[in-house]
Amino acid sequence: MSRSPDQLELLYRTGSPRRNADAVERTIRALRAADRVEPADAGLVAAARTLARALDHAPNPYVAGNVARVHLEALRLLTSRPAPPTDELDAFLSSLRRTPALRHPEEP
Repeated sequence: MSRSPDQLELLYRTGSPRRNADAVERTIRALRAADRVEPADAGLVAAARTLARALDHAPNPYVAGNVARVHLEALRLLTSRPAPPTDELDAFLSSLRRTPALRHPEEP
């Protein structure tokens, strides 16, 4: 008697063998088009690509689950940067975020 697959096994078996790698490339292209990926993000981009390939080629559902957890965190970090300012108000608010904290004139 064969056992029925659980949800993780079904998820693991479905889709293209490059499903995650292809999706990461689409995400990176979209982020670059929106100026949300900078040269300093090269390591994070490489990690996201490597994790996507590892997830696509995971030898079993347990490994896939562990890699998926780390991969999702890499994607969260990659997509968490706000979009660049698009108008004067955005530019002003962005400049405030980069300004050192203001001090009271009597504080050292």
